Amino acid sequence: MGNIFFKSEQEIKQEQEIKILDALQNNIISDSPSDTESDTDVNGFSDSDNSDSDNNSDNNSDNNSDNNSDNNTVLTTKLFNNDCNKDVIVKVLEHNRQISDKSGYYTELWCGFTINTLDQQIIVEITNKTRCCECYGIMLCSAEKKTLNPDELVGKYIYSVKWGYKPINKDIVKFLRLDKDDKNGFKNYKIQYACVNLETEIGTVQVVAFNDHNGYYPHDIHVSWKNFDDTQTI
Repeated sequence: MGNIFFKSEQEIKQEQEIKILDALQNNIISDSPSDTESDTDVNGFSDSDNSDSDNNSDNNSDNNSDNNSDNNTVLTTKLFNNDCNKDVIVKVLEHNRQISDKSGYYTELWCGFTINTLDQQIIVEITNKTRCCECYGIMLCSAEKKTLNPDELVGKYIYSVKWGYKPINKDIVKFLRLDKDDKNGFKNYKIQYACVNLETEIGTVQVVAFNDHNGYYPHDIHVSWKNFDDTQTI
């Protein structure tokens, strides 16, 4: 039997620090929760309030630079203090991808979410090709928000990822008709779904895929993360 080597906690942390530096240098980690533009600046003033801003523009620029520097310091410190039992989300993308066989005749289309962390890549996706009149899609949500901005996850700790049992957002529960029961005790028609739970520092975040069809037009749900790969049909 060959020698078995174990990494110490310090060695693991050093590897994480290298990954963090690479992520920061490649601008993988976003410093702001959203890149959407607004008529309101970072100090809370609208364009109409900035008629006197010429005299203060230099001061505002200095303040903005200081704020950005503080944000970078907080996020970097948080990542460097990450312990061995936590992972950190560095990027969340909505993707559309195409997979073809060697002949190029058969093509699969997928859409979903790719979540990159320091140590793994998490993928949750649904086949993205309409076969008839089915209605399908995929959503990122929390218990409080039916639609969660992916940027809200960037820089957050993630503790675990696994298949979920049922949606956690009450509006999605209603959308899928999971709250409806027949007066005679029979279940009413419900939309088929599959969900994946991400346990994070901001609570449970869920990716929910759904497919509303008559039973003849199913869609595949593919998930993969560290040491796990699975496909279900809904």
